Amino acid sequence: MNVLTGRANNSTETRAAPTGPTRFDFSRSALQAFQLCVLRGRTGCGKTSVLNALATLGCQTLDLERLARHRGSAFGAVGMQRQPSHTEFLQRLHVHWEAFDQAAPLFVEFAGGYLGSLAIPLELAQQIHRTDWIKLVATESHRAESIAAIYAGLGQQRLLAATKRLRGRFPPESLARVRKAIRQQRYQDAVCLLLPYYDAAYDHQMEEAEGRCLFTLDVNGLSPLQVAAAILHKLELAEHAAD
Repeated sequence: MNVLTGRANNSTETRAAPTGPTRFDFSRSALQAFQLCVLRGRTGCGKTSVLNALATLGCQTLDLERLARHRGSAFGAVGMQRQPSHTEFLQRLHVHWEAFDQAAPLFVEFAGGYLGSLAIPLELAQQIHRTDWIKLVATESHRAESIAAIYAGLGQQRLLAATKRLRGRFPPESLARVRKAIRQQRYQDAVCLLLPYYDAAYDHQMEEAEGRCLFTLDVNGLSPLQVAAAILHKLELAEHAAD
């Protein structure tokens, strides 16, 4: 395969969704015809930014979070537009899927079964789960800084409201400390308090992961474009080694 082949993924909002019924094949055999390449990594590694950078470099990408207008966590709706209906989500997914080239790799960020209230088609979620992946790693301080930079300007009240979704899943005393840090605008401290919870969830996902890790890439000190370029370089090397 040529990892540099393919079309960049345009913004979801610029593509018109079909108004008729959704008719697309997400059977296992149909999905296996595509060369999925999954980005995995703990929260804050910059997977979404790297996915966007891969699109900038001309690669095919499927940005499920953009299609669903949700980042997939308790804070995933903060700063995002209202989520589409499930039908609209599937229609938009169909528009993108029909434009993809089976001969070119298709990069996608790992996602669970849901993004907010929207369910990813089961067969697609399962294929993402079982596909070989690229693992992005970064220090906790790097990840906390990156996450804080995203959410700091989105408003205290929105962030505080989002913490309510963690009740019952996060120790009450720790959640109170998170809320206090948000009120004091110590956003990076708040993120550091939350990361163990998200890291535990990620580690559990990795225990159940199928497929194999193609390679691990340390993203500390690198821009998303640099990470994307490094991914393409490593895939090219692996392709040449397999020839």
